[in-house]
Amino acid sequence: MNRRLRSILVVATAVAVTTVVVPAAPAAAESEIICVGSPVPTGWIHTNSLPTPFICGFGNVPLGVITQWEITNISQAKKDDIFSMCIDTGIPVPTGWVEVSRAVVWFVCGYLFPGPNAAPNVRLIKCLNCPVRPPDPPAPTPVRGGFDGVSNTGSVVGWAQDTGRLGTSLNIHYYVDGPAGNGVFAGEGLADVRRDDIQPGNHGMRFTLPAQWFDGRMHTIYAYAIDATGDPPALVSGSPRLFILPKQPIGFLEQIEPTGNAVGWTLDPSLFGYGNVNNVDFYIDGFFVARVPANAPRPDVNTGLGYPADHGYRWPTPQEFRDGVEHTLAARATDLTGDEPRELPGSPKRFTLQRRTAAVDIDGDYRSDVAVWRPDTGVWWYRPSGNPSGHIAVAFGQSGDKPLPGDFDGDRRTDQAVFRSGIWYLQLSTGGFQAVSFGLPGDKPVPGDYDGDGKTDIAVFRPSDTMWYIMPSTGNGDWYGVRYGISTDRPVPGDYDGDGKTDVAVYRPLFGAWLVHQSSNNQDTSVQFGLSSDRVVPADYDGDGRTDIAVFRPSNGTWHILQSLDGRYRAESYGLSSDQVAPADYDGDGRADLAVFRPGTGTWYVRQSRDGADLITQFGSPGDIAVAGVLFE
Repeated sequence: MNRRLRSILVVATAVAVTTVVVPAAPAAAESEIICVGSPVPTGWIHTNSLPTPFICGFGNVPLGVITQWEITNISQAKKDDIFSMCIDTGIPVPTGWVEVSRAVVWFVCGYLFPGPNAAPNVRLIKCLNCPVRPPDPPAPTPVRGGFDGVSNTGSVVGWAQDTGRLGTSLNIHYYVDGPAGNGVFAGEGLADVRRDDIQPGNHGMRFTLPAQWFDGRMHTIYAYAIDATGDPPALVSGSPRLFILPKQPIGFLEQIEPTGNAVGWTLDPSLFGYGNVNNVDFYIDGFFVARVPANAPRPDVNTGLGYPADHGYRWPTPQEFRDGVEHTLAARATDLTGDEPRELPGSPKRFTLQRRTAAVDIDGDYRSDVAVWRPDTGVWWYRPSGNPSGHIAVAFGQSGDKPLPGDFDGDRRTDQAVFRSGIWYLQLSTGGFQAVSFGLPGDKPVPGDYDGDGKTDIAVFRPSDTMWYIMPSTGNGDWYGVRYGISTDRPVPGDYDGDGKTDVAVYRPLFGAWLVHQSSNNQDTSVQFGLSSDRVVPADYDGDGRTDIAVFRPSNGTWHILQSLDGRYRAESYGLSSDQVAPADYDGDGRADLAVFRPGTGTWYVRQSRDGADLITQFGSPGDIAVAGVLFE
């Protein structure tokens, strides 16, 4: 039985007498002392010889007598590790190792004072087939960042970045009313919002606290960044922070658009869920005017603030407040639990608006009049909305002309105009006659207010070269051209972006595609909506001051409308395949009404958007053309 001595020995420092340096064994190597002659276990080597009195049966040891061996465990060595090994007769280099050099070293392996010709007593051996030593673990890379707190909408504000992976967006864990392990886990979210001041990568926090914390009480929030390199989570600098979230509805009255739409968003978080829709009460000059649901899509609220469902609103100001006088609008969000409504931040706002001109309005009362043009006589017949029992007849034009109603003089009343072989003939309501040569036979007239001055401008679309030629009323006879569309497109000009100017636009029947060149930013938009057999009927059906994309499907008498107010689609059956479509604002509420003229009976059918009631009136004869309808051919 081998007897091993496990003790700490103090030995003299070895001094090399040759140029060969003996490296120390790796720090993890285990060494022990055994008596001379004891077997060296497998996986161990003899690394030193020691004279120690009164050990291993010896008394006082004479000088030079070796009583113990130091042995070292090399079984855990890694590839290319080097150990020093005493040169002993009969003790070979271990299998898988190779001798790389020899040396004479004093006070090691039995040499006290070797002579100048002494044989080497130490060999250096290196492992060739040991396992490869794994690389040293990377140094910790701390997380840096800043936690600024919580906004009153429940969105956390701050940033975090791992200095070891600067471009990686970190996951952040949030705890409320205590640190991790003690506080309530509130959720997690990526810090992946672009911050131009923190580069490279996106590192702004993106998280909204659950609705349970909207209780009007003070809480504490902790933010922990989950390290991208495996280091322990780090408490973001500036955390914890105190916060109080309102119990009442949150949101904003963001703006009143130039077209008169009150825009914003709101939700009530007090029901422990964000999917419920609350309402907005609008007050003008202190008086209640309307209650509308906040249920319009707002992708920016969903992605930027983290709230699910639809919580936006876009409400058109009623026509009666578009009188050129300054008014005050206040928005109050209703509380779903019965608490008092809350006036939204940003409210109240002041506004001054003008009424919108109706499409065919000969008496200037901001309501479209029922009107027909009789091609065989060239007579315009009107039934003014202000005098529904009377009528007005204006002889202007001849058979073969293209009737073109519009407000060419800017007095908010409709003027008679016809297009004949490249010449525009205008009969102005302010008095006077004009003939303007602008266009060629085969051109399609596309009048509209392209410069936004409140007057209808002369314009044509030329299919042969796909050019729009426009003569603005503010240009003193100057004109310009815009290449847009293809020869088979149907021109559908309108104010699709709500900037008060007519946009160049076409409908491509083959694909049912609407292509609009927006005058507000010179950007192009495209929407697929409709079939090749549909009739185009663009108009402002929702009253937001923007032209809505819409078609009438003769096969089933259905109107299909894509509302610009909230992006929603609606369909409504109204009319027959043989009817002429003539949508316009007949009831004066600022929204186009569904309307058709039935030539066979000379009957008008108007579904008023103000109250949904149908206006049915006999006006016209077979062969007549609905004046409002010529704008949609």
